[in-house]
Amino acid sequence: MMYKKKNLLGCILLLSSAFFLSGCVSGKSIGTQSNVGMVDDGERVHLKDNLTTEDYIALASTVTEKMLSSSQVQSWAQRSRRPLLVIATPQNTTHDANIITEDLQDEIISKVLDSGVARVIDESSLSSSYDFIIKTTITSTTQNGNGGSKLTYYTCKLQMFSLRGERLGQWHDKIGMATAKRGFF
Repeated sequence: MMYKKKNLLGCILLLSSAFFLSGCVSGKSIGTQSNVGMVDDGERVHLKDNLTTEDYIALASTVTEKMLSSSQVQSWAQRSRRPLLVIATPQNTTHDANIITEDLQDEIISKVLDSGVARVIDESSLSSSYDFIIKTTITSTTQNGNGGSKLTYYTCKLQMFSLRGERLGQWHDKIGMATAKRGFF
């Protein structure tokens, strides 16, 4: 009698565990691989506490929008000729060497060109007749906590300089990524 109760209790526990764990799998199943799922375009999913390329591009886009909406850049519309910009390849000072900085540069160039407020010259051009240079820097700071918890902030900063090297503007934004304490298992 006691043996049957233990078996029944074990079966109930096993079934409830299976039911509970099956709820942890999300996304659409592909074939027989239930741990693989489709991600909607534009959705930014994270498997680790590092940013993805999509995150960096979104961050660069946000900072570029801040720059384009600034009073200084908006005043360029009053000029008889749109200024000529050099948009330098972003400098990566984060702990992530896998950032494709050219993708960030492409996003910034696209935003500037789409806005129509300025023209863009390639940084490898031998011409020195540009009006401003836009320098982009990506940085990160990390705080480690007890039990494996971690908080990392990634910052994208755009700085605008004159031909003489005078800093004329600066815009930035950041994204924070947190990792919770590791569980017992």
